[in-house]
Amino acid sequence: MRVCKSLVALLTFFLAALTATVGCFAAQINPKVPADRIFKNFPQITVTAPQSDDRWLIGDGHGSRFVHWTYSGDTGDDFNIALQKGTAIVFKFPGDFPVNGAGKGSAGVAIPDSVSGGDGYRIVVTNKGNPNIKGISDPFSLLNLKITSPQSGAVWYKGETHNITWTYSGNFGPKVYIWLIADDAAVARKIGEASIGDKYYPWKITADIERRKNYKIMINNNSSYLFGGDWIFQSHGLFTVAEYVK
Repeated sequence: MRVCKSLVALLTFFLAALTATVGCFAAQINPKVPADRIFKNFPQITVTAPQSDDRWLIGDGHGSRFVHWTYSGDTGDDFNIALQKGTAIVFKFPGDFPVNGAGKGSAGVAIPDSVSGGDGYRIVVTNKGNPNIKGISDPFSLLNLKITSPQSGAVWYKGETHNITWTYSGNFGPKVYIWLIADDAAVARKIGEASIGDKYYPWKITADIERRKNYKIMINNNSSYLFGGDWIFQSHGLFTVAEYVK
C-alpha cells in the first residue's frame, strides 16, 4: 500500500512539473503582446510604382520615370534601385537614394538606351546595408524605339526620296505616325504613317517643305496630334532640308 501511495505521489509530481513546463512554453510562443508591437521593427519595403500594365519609355530623351515605395521597421534611410526581368538584374541605377525617415521614398530614374523593350520588367528597391531586405514592383513594360535615319548633320534635298528608318523592341501596337518638326517649334506636320514592323517610311520631300537646318523626325502613335498618344520618340540631332542650286 505504501508503495502504491509513493507511486501515486511521484506520478502527481511529474504531471505537475510537465504542466508547468508546457504552460511556460505556451506563454513564450503565444505572448499576450499586441501584434503591432511584435512587428514594429520588422523591416518591410513595398514598391507602389511602377504598377501593373504601366509602360515606360527608354532613352535619355524621355527624362526620368518615378519609383515610389513605402518602408517600415529597421530599413535604414538609404536605398538602392535596380531593374529586374525574370529573376535577373539587368540594370542597377547609379547612386544611393536617401529618404527623410517619413516612411515613403521616391526617386526619378532614366532607363538607358542599352535596355531592350519588352514585358515582365520589375523595379527592385533594396536596403543599402542589407540587400535581402527588399521590395519588388508589379510587372510592367518597357518601350524602346530608335530613329536611325536621318542622322544628325544629314542634308536631304527637295525632290528626293529618303527612307526614314527605325528599330524597336517592346509591345508598341501595329502602326506609327511620322512627323516633321523644327527644333524651334516653327514647323510641325505629319508626313506619313506606316506599320511599325516595316521599320522604314519612304519620304519624298515635296516643294512645299520649308528649307531649314533644324529639323527632327518624331514618331508616335497618334494620327491627329503631334504630342498625343501614350508614347513619342524623336531623332537625335538635327538635319537639313535644302534645295539644289543651279
